[in-house]
Amino acid sequence: MSKSHKNKKPKINKIKGLYVIVDPEHILGMPLHEMCELISASGANVLQLRSKIHDDGDFLEHAKKINSICKKNNTLFIINDNCVVANLSGADGVHVGRTDLPIKEAKVILKDNQIIGNSNATIEEIQESSKLGADYIAVGSIFITKTKTNTIPSSIEIIRKAKDLVTQPIVAIGGINLRNIKHITKSGADAFCVASAITKSKNPEKVIKEMKQFIK
Repeated sequence: MSKSHKNKKPKINKIKGLYVIVDPEHILGMPLHEMCELISASGANVLQLRSKIHDDGDFLEHAKKINSICKKNNTLFIINDNCVVANLSGADGVHVGRTDLPIKEAKVILKDNQIIGNSNATIEEIQESSKLGADYIAVGSIFITKTKTNTIPSSIEIIRKAKDLVTQPIVAIGGINLRNIKHITKSGADAFCVASAITKSKNPEKVIKEMKQFIK
C-alpha cells in the first residue's frame, strides 16, 4: 500500500451509508450553512457541496465554514468539481464528473490525504476510473433526476457488476428518493447519494432518518 493510499484509507472507509449533495439552488431558501448543519447533524455519512452560482472566493469561504461543521459531526466533506477550493478549504476530497478536471490532473492539485470520486454510467467507464485511481466510484443516473440535466442513464445491474470488477466503494446516484430507495439498497452499493429529495423536503431531518432505516 502506497503512503498516499494509506493516508486516504480512513476517508475512503467512510464512503458508506447516506451521501447527501447540497446545492444552494436546491435548498428552498434555507441559509446554506443551516442546511449543511442540519444534514450533517442528522446523520448523513457524506456531504458534498455543489455550487454553480458562487465565484471561487465565495465558494471557498462557504467551504471552510461547512468543513468545520462536517468535522464537528464526523461527516465526510466533499467538494464538487473545484479542486483548488477542496485543497484550500481542507475538505476531505473532491468529486469530478465527465466534463470536469480528469483524475490525473486533479491529483496534482489535491493533498495526498484528499480523496477523489467521479461519475460513471457504464462498465467501461467504471473500469477506466478504477484504473486511473479514483478513490470511490459513483454510478448513475439510476433513476430520473431533475437536479442535473446532463446525466446518462445507468442501472442497478451495472452496480452489481461493478462490485465484482473493482475494489473501490460504489456510490449509487441519480433520482434516489424515499419511494425508490428500498429498490436500490439491495444492489450492493456502499453508499446512496441523495440531493433534492432531502434538501427540497419540508423536513430534511425526517427524510434522512427514514432513508437511513433502509440503509442498515
